[in-house]
Amino acid sequence: MKKLFFVLSFCTGVFFTSFAQVSLQPTIPAIGMVQKNQLWNVLLVNNTSNNYTDCRLSLVLTDRGTGQELLTATTSTFSISPGAKQINANLVAPIQYNNLQTGIDNKFQGLLPVGSYTACYVLSGIIQKEQNLAEECVSFDVEPLSPPMLIFPADSSILEVAPSQFSWIPPTPDGMFNGLHYEVMITPINDGQKAAEAIQENLPFYND
Repeated sequence: MKKLFFVLSFCTGVFFTSFAQVSLQPTIPAIGMVQKNQLWNVLLVNNTSNNYTDCRLSLVLTDRGTGQELLTATTSTFSISPGAKQINANLVAPIQYNNLQTGIDNKFQGLLPVGSYTACYVLSGIIQKEQNLAEECVSFDVEPLSPPMLIFPADSSILEVAPSQFSWIPPTPDGMFNGLHYEVMITPINDGQKAAEAIQENLPFYND
């Protein structure tokens, strides 16, 4: 019984060592605007002497806030030689996408909507039989270039007469937003309070 336990432990150790000899490193910006084709900017490192053929890279994109899967995708086949290999969307095209939620731009260079995401990758390949070579998950946040900007009345201005309308510049680029809408909230400011504190802490007397 002791000999059997030793053999099983040794085999398990070899498996995990082999699995770690191929790695993948996605190079998605941690924060900012992200195009869908940037999801495939991945550095593959093969630390073995093996040549892997019929490799595929699979992706699952998840909303980090809700845990919902937004899309899945799989590349066409490619090979991996020993050493480092930088891939991108053009090198692994055509890519098959399956949009699981509305709002994801179908264009090749479409922008991902504003939000918090987790992208999980699985690299598979063949040397003697098909196997998973590497797995990796990364988190990133998509934000617009600029937030909405109030242009009338001027931000932080003090008015004696309530304005009849408000004007502002929308966030850009607007293609990153699904169902963009605005909320106007007016609250009193107590002595010693800052405007941001008043919005967060005081009960609004107007909200639309």
